[in-house]
Amino acid sequence: MNYTIEEKLPSAEEYIILRESVSWSYPSKTAIEKSLNNSNYCVCAVKGGRVTGMSLVVGDDSFIFFIADVIVSRNIRIREFTLHFSLELF
Repeated sequence: MNYTIEEKLPSAEEYIILRESVSWSYPSKTAIEKSLNNSNYCVCAVKGGRVTGMSLVVGDDSFIFFIADVIVSRNIRIREFTLHFSLELF
């Protein structure tokens, strides 16, 4: 696999594309932007300049944190990305 794991937020458009690729619904673009900007940490899998997966951590900025989204485009082998995302988050 020729991809990189990057500490970054996806754009709202990239987030929508990822959610659509796994048949998940999504809120308005404004709500997505607010949610992404209020997250604590995010890693994205990038291949050929495109975000092909992501994992998002949210919390109270104190001691409660949880993984809110792990999304991997259907075109990608999910097991490999899930392992990489888990290692990057912890």
